[in-house]
Amino acid sequence: VVPALAGGLALALVLNRSLRTAGWDSLVALALLMALHCAGTLALANVMLDDAVPERLLTTVDGKMAHSGKRGGRYVTLANGQASGAIGRRTLAVDAALYASVDKGDILCVDVGRGAFGWRWYSLDACAPG
Repeated sequence: VVPALAGGLALALVLNRSLRTAGWDSLVALALLMALHCAGTLALANVMLDDAVPERLLTTVDGKMAHSGKRGGRYVTLANGQASGAIGRRTLAVDAALYASVDKGDILCVDVGRGAFGWRWYSLDACAPG
């Protein structure tokens, strides 16, 4: 939260002159950007300050798909079960490395944390051998 507030204050000081003459639309846009920055900072702090050990759940890859274009991305679909129920959905966006390393039927590890602020979070990764 402190970095978000400091960043917002620094931005306001730099833009002070232009903000005085700016219309309401510019001020609303700046307020929206600062609110999004604060929300992202709080979401990250929720994970980083969570001192509880996350629950590790195993799940099976039920499928994978990639979309191209403007809203392209890589996704894996988890089998129905405890892991997909714990995170509230079955289809998850993944990075290119994880997408390339898994196939249908592979086992993935899902770490589910309670969050420092009570906002559940999850992390999806290939399980370590053994």
